[in-house]
Amino acid sequence: MDWGALFFSHSHFLSLMNHTISTSIEINSTKEKVWSTLINTSDYQWAEFLNIKGTVAPGAQLEVDLDMSSKQTFKPTVTSFKPNERLSWLGKLLIGGIFDGEHIFEIEEANGKVLLKQTENFYGILVYFTSGMLDRDVKPGFERFNEALKKKVESS
Repeated sequence: MDWGALFFSHSHFLSLMNHTISTSIEINSTKEKVWSTLINTSDYQWAEFLNIKGTVAPGAQLEVDLDMSSKQTFKPTVTSFKPNERLSWLGKLLIGGIFDGEHIFEIEEANGKVLLKQTENFYGILVYFTSGMLDRDVKPGFERFNEALKKKVESS
């Protein structure tokens, strides 16, 4: 048996079950203002594509609506909460391993501005079949959300 070929094919198969989407935007503001706008879910009228409901806190379950061709709602759990730096949550379709998404917001200072990075790591069996749709529908949605957040923060 060719263990190297088996390992490569197994590793290759696993890589097909992972997909990452990353976006970023510079915002003329402070980390604190970007953070407070991001977690103030009671004032999300400004939001495009991604609408977050609930209290953003460590371990909290949120309700997240994605405005794609049809509205998708997920109920992820906050997994990382570092004020003014990082917010992440993990959402799962049905049970873990089918279609999971780890969503991450990172806030950094860069050249006297704030750099907001938004990343989603998708993994699970269905990712292989949906990666084209994710790039086509989700990435532009994240970019719209970033632009809307920038406009909200810079105008208030």
